[in-house]
Amino acid sequence: MTGPMRTSAGGAIDRATTISFTFDGRTYRGHPGDTLASALLANGVTLLGRSFKYHRPRGVLGSGVEEPNALVGVGLGGRFEPNTRATDIQLYEGLTAVSQNRWPDLRLDLGAVNQLIAPFIPAGFYYKTFFGGPKLWAFYERFIRAAAGLGRPPAEAEVDAFDHRAAFCDVLVVGAGPAGLAAADAAAAAGARVILAEQDGRLGGALLRDPVQLSGADGLAWSAVVADRVRTAGGRVLTRTTASGFHDHGLVHLVERRVEAGQAPAAGPAQRIWHVRARRVVLAQGVIERPLLFAGNDRPGVMLASAARTYAARFGVWPGRRAVVAGGDDHIYLTALALADAGVEIAAVLDSRASAEGPLAVEARSRFACHQNARVVAARGGTRVRGAQAVAGGRRLDLACDLIAVSGGQTPVVHLHMQAGGGLDWDAAAGAFVPVAPRQNHEVDR
Repeated sequence: MTGPMRTSAGGAIDRATTISFTFDGRTYRGHPGDTLASALLANGVTLLGRSFKYHRPRGVLGSGVEEPNALVGVGLGGRFEPNTRATDIQLYEGLTAVSQNRWPDLRLDLGAVNQLIAPFIPAGFYYKTFFGGPKLWAFYERFIRAAAGLGRPPAEAEVDAFDHRAAFCDVLVVGAGPAGLAAADAAAAAGARVILAEQDGRLGGALLRDPVQLSGADGLAWSAVVADRVRTAGGRVLTRTTASGFHDHGLVHLVERRVEAGQAPAAGPAQRIWHVRARRVVLAQGVIERPLLFAGNDRPGVMLASAARTYAARFGVWPGRRAVVAGGDDHIYLTALALADAGVEIAAVLDSRASAEGPLAVEARSRFACHQNARVVAARGGTRVRGAQAVAGGRRLDLACDLIAVSGGQTPVVHLHMQAGGGLDWDAAAGAFVPVAPRQNHEVDR
């Protein structure tokens, strides 16, 4: 076990091997299979950055590319890369990361004084405040630009090589969760030339946090078998590869990260852009969980329910010791049960619905306190969550916790569909806009 928040067993990490890395000059240890975020959480580090203007404390909200808060600078010299998501960096030996937008250090940040005058510095206040001629604005601008942004740009020229390639296929599948893998498998079996692109370093998508049986086998084992079948049929499986644009006539751009940010490549380019022309494109990008609105919902220790499950199941990390789980769908019960099985104490489950009678809700009620017509009002604490204020059936609850896991529902990932000219329709049952009417040669797995 490496770190005070690491479980004694479980997770898709290599516990027999230890990796050393630094964050803000301090050395920590993790394991192969960790991300920078999971390794920091395992070591009890929850404060990872500061917000842009008010310098509010920021921690980990998500577990992948949806992360908005945990942005760090990674690497040294000509390999330094600012504003990199800690949740999207695979841990490697010698990784060097620094927090951003703080002075003199992350915990004692003098910029946090801006929180005291927040009512006087709303968005765009400087355009309405600092009037004067061009010379006067040039004087103001030096200070305004110095305060703008988060990370600092690299000071040295890039030392690595980058390249691009063109590729052609019958079917391009974006996303290697269960739906994407099944689509790639069926296309390859029918004799099509297939390219399967997955932004994560591992295949499986949601199976990495919510294991299930598929075709009579463990879901992750099934994923590996399917990927091997696609390769054997002549297909290409690309991991750490993000589809960044869907253009006319079936042109999709893929960005393949061949090494991690700040890491020196053993050979070849650090990144590669693929220009892929496909007869048919299958978008199987899954969903992103929505957060909840309440006072202090940006405080370190507030986390998406799916992310909390991911850290517990995939990385063997306790995202907190005592959790409040809140939302309005059955994902909150799934999360509470998964966290409890991993050893996290559940302070309460807060369901905004009037009733919930599914099997997950029934099991959860038999194990810990569950409240209906309930919601979080505020997160208490300073640089991390120390408790939650809630209401349940009109009654106020004060709950001690260091983790608030929230689920505001699921939103389909639709940007590529819309880039290709597709439309959206409101789905009241899902509480989200869902893709409809594709205009190009593509389909969306829902």
